[in-house]
Order: sequence, then C-alpha cells, then structure tokens
Amino acid sequence: MPTPSPAVVDTPAPPDRRPRIAVVMPAHRAGPELDMCLAHLHALDPAPDEIRIAVDGANSAVVHAAARVTNRIVTLPQQSGPAAARNLAASGSSADVLLFVDADVAVPRDLVARVAAAFSDDPTLDALVGSYDAAPTAPNLLSQYKNLQHHYTHQHASEDAQTFWGACGAIRRQIFESLDGFDAERYRHPSVEDIELGYRLHAAGGRIRLDPSIQVTHLKTWRAWDLLRTEVLRRAIPWSRLMLERGELQSDLGVGAAGRARVGAAWVLTLSAPAALRSRQARRIAAAAVLALVGLDWQLARFLSAHLSPTRLAASLAWHWFAHLYSGVGFAWAVGERLWGATQSTSGRRSG
Repeated sequence: MPTPSPAVVDTPAPPDRRPRIAVVMPAHRAGPELDMCLAHLHALDPAPDEIRIAVDGANSAVVHAAARVTNRIVTLPQQSGPAAARNLAASGSSADVLLFVDADVAVPRDLVARVAAAFSDDPTLDALVGSYDAAPTAPNLLSQYKNLQHHYTHQHASEDAQTFWGACGAIRRQIFESLDGFDAERYRHPSVEDIELGYRLHAAGGRIRLDPSIQVTHLKTWRAWDLLRTEVLRRAIPWSRLMLERGELQSDLGVGAAGRARVGAAWVLTLSAPAALRSRQARRIAAAAVLALVGLDWQLARFLSAHLSPTRLAASLAWHWFAHLYSGVGFAWAVGERLWGATQSTSGRRSG
C-alpha cells in the first residue's frame, strides 16, 4: 500500500450543519442475522444520508435482501474479505462521515444522531468507535462469554483509542481516503484490518475516541472451533505481528501489562499442574498461578456473574484462562516468525 502522509489533515464539516452520514456495510451471507441487521438499519431515526452495501462474493440472496433498504449495492465477483468490501462500498460516497457496521450487528435507533452529534460537537475528532452491548442474542455458552467479555473490555478501555473497530466505527471520509482505506491486500479474510487502520490513523496524528455509550447488539453465534481459529489465526497472530512491526506493545484492550501477566500466569499453571500431584513445590507454584489469575480477572468475573449462572460463569472463566494460553501461543508464533526472518536475512547477507 502507499505510505500514508505523516499527518492527518482534518477537514471537518462546517459546524452549522449536521455532517452527512453514510452507513457502509460488507455482507456475504444471507440469513436471519443479515435480516435483523437490515431491519435495524431501516429503522434508524434520523435515517443516514446513504446506506452503501458491498456484497462480498456473488450472492443473489444477499443482493435481494440488501435491496430492501438501499439501491446503493455493489458486488465483488468473488469473496475478497471485509476490507475490500468496505473499501468498495465506501468508494464514490460524498458523505462527510463513513459509519461502518458489520452485517451481524443490530444497531440502536439513534445511532446516526449520536454519531453526527459527536463529529459536530468536536471538530478535532477523526474517528469514533463503540462496543458490543451486554445482551448478545445467541444463547450458547461461548457466544454469551465472548460477547460479554468483548463488552467488558471496551467498556473499561481508554476513551483515547489507538484502534478502529469495523463492527461499529465512524471516520471522516476525507481522512479515510487519505489513508487509502483498509489494507485489502494484506487482509483477505476477516482479521485485524480495522485495528491496523486505527494504528495508521493514530500514527498519522489522527484522533480516535471510544464512546462506551454507543453500543450495538452482536448477533453472531460462536462455536468452539470457529472461535479458536478466529482468535488465534485471525487475531492473536496478526495483531502480534502489528505490534512487533510498530516496535511497541499496546497498553489497551486487554493486551497491556496486565494482559501479559495473565498469559504468564496461565502458562505457569498449565506447566506446573501435571507435577502438582507429586511435588509440594509444584502445588505451591500452581496455587500461586491460580491466585494470580483470580486476582487479575476478578473484576471481569464480577461482571460476568451478573449475566451468567454460576455453572456458566465457571465454564466461561475456564475458557477465558484457556484464551490466555492461546493468546500467548499467537504472540510467541509472531515473535518466532520475526526471529526466523532476521536469521534468514543475516544468513543471506553473509552468503552474499
């Protein structure tokens, strides 16, 4: 991709009028989730100035469903990922602000009004992101846990954000275009393309605000294998690569010092547990790791306890500790890749 300019040039809409808002959404699968998403978009009050939908892959059922709310529909001939779809849907818009939403969320009725007010009231604001709410629709355990955990993380994150969020995130159109949009070459599947865009925006001097009061309902149903694959291959590893490329570890959204301590405690517990039956020292180490995990995740556990039964709470915390393990694996993989690449580069220079 072209290198972004060293500084973002903010050209906000004049303060005497509401900025024009274009809702931009990628979609590739028809079904109840898409239908509910579109119904909530249709009910927005005030309505956005545009609803622009990119159908990611030739799917006539998605085109037919999208046509119920807009005639601004574009189609990618083959599935290319949400980054490419969002870029295509946004192209040609004349709106002041692009409001990106995913096809598996239900938005609040006043979303456009809230986004417009945020950009009108603060001319220095370049991008705005929200969070999932605490009422995920899928009833199974992993869907409840994951969506509630995401809600908790965003609700307790810094409002001075460094990352963008494609599920419900707004950005001034001219700034989005100056950054060449999402990196569709690097991210051909759902991944951390929104996080990466936020990093570039932040590095260029842009300002991103997380508004925890702007919340959307996540309609996705998570299954064990799908969640594990997504968390490791499409989030932990590529996100770790981004942080290593930037030369700094992020201190927000659960990946700061406390997050690294959780990963360490989870691995200490895992490695010491097999020997705990035979060794008093191993039992002490395992107990210390358990206490560390309980202390570090105590506030999350209190939050989850208000939404889940005791049995589901225990199962959710067990998976959450498992998530610390595979997050560590993802980071270690990215570090290994980087060290291997450096070794190969050094070997190549020596042989040359």
